[in-house]
Order: sequence, then C-alpha cells, then structure tokens
Amino acid sequence: MRSVSPRYLLTLVVSGLLSAVAAGDPPTAREKDAPAAWRMADLNTALPNAADRGPVSVLAWEVVAFGGVFTTEERCLVVKRYAAPTAAGRVCAVGVLSRLPNGQPPAWAPGVVREFAAVPTDKALEELLNEYGWQSALEPGELVLRIGNIRPNVVRYAPRVTDGGVCPAEWKKGFGRPAPTQMFPELAPHALRK
Repeated sequence: MRSVSPRYLLTLVVSGLLSAVAAGDPPTAREKDAPAAWRMADLNTALPNAADRGPVSVLAWEVVAFGGVFTTEERCLVVKRYAAPTAAGRVCAVGVLSRLPNGQPPAWAPGVVREFAAVPTDKALEELLNEYGWQSALEPGELVLRIGNIRPNVVRYAPRVTDGGVCPAEWKKGFGRPAPTQMFPELAPHALRK
C-alpha cells in the first residue's frame, strides 16, 4: 500500500474548496448546537411576550473576537414559537440577540426582533439579519481614540468568528424546513479561525 503525504492531502482539500467556490457553490456553514451553558430562559427574557410558555430555540450562533480592541461578543439568531397566538395573531418571534460573555451579568440584549403571523420565509430571515448587520459587523474597522488635545490614535480591528454553527434540528423544529446554511458563509469550516 502506498502512503500519501499530508501535504498532498492538504492540496486536494484546498483545491476542492477552491473548485467549489469557483463553481459558484455557496459555502456550507458548520452544523453545531449552541453551547450547553446558554440557558433558553435567559434568551427568552430578551424576546417579546416573555410570559408565553412557548419554546425558544437557537437557530445559528457565533462567537466574534475583535483582536483585543473590543471584548468578545456572542450572538445568535433565535426563534420563539408562541404556545398560543397573540391578540394580534402573531405565532412566533425571531430575533438576533447578543451579549458580552464577560459582562457582569452576561445578559442577552435584543438587536433586531420581529414577530410573525406565520412561519417566516428564508428571505424574511435574511432581511432581519441584514437589518441587524450580521455580515457587515464582521468587516474590518477603525476606532479613533482622542483624549484632550493629544493627537488622535487610530486603532484598526478585524473581527473574526472563532466558534459557531447552524443548528439544523432546531431550524427543522422551528420552521419545518432544512437550515439555509448558505446564509451563514462565515461559519463554513474553512472560514472559522481561533
């Protein structure tokens, strides 16, 4: 049996990824459940109709690092399916929540939250993510620090996703359809960096 070098295998994997990208295939996000330490009751407090006993599910989640310029942020796309429709006929709420895990206490805050009268389409979810700035929040930026009359100091940062995933079982449970993993290209296995 002939052995294959690790370098050759790496070349095959990289060329396969490049071929998929060149062919126009969208990257597929990594499937991974939300951290076990995340309590759904905590997420529920940041959503509308918190008294409703309907289930809360994490659909996609990320840990974003800012290279030491800002503290690490955790963010997620969640759905709450109401146990009973609201007086306005809403059956669920979908939102982007975020928190600073080192905050005291590390409380979830709503970014964008919408209630829906029917199961939202992938297009509606994509619009919600765009309104929040899910992708644009990962673009490099600058922070200008100015103290008194001292010359301003410009600090550049490049956010990166260090962990995360799409939760296909929760997506199926929440919406009755497969997760649109192409909606989260930053979660493709080759895109995640520690």
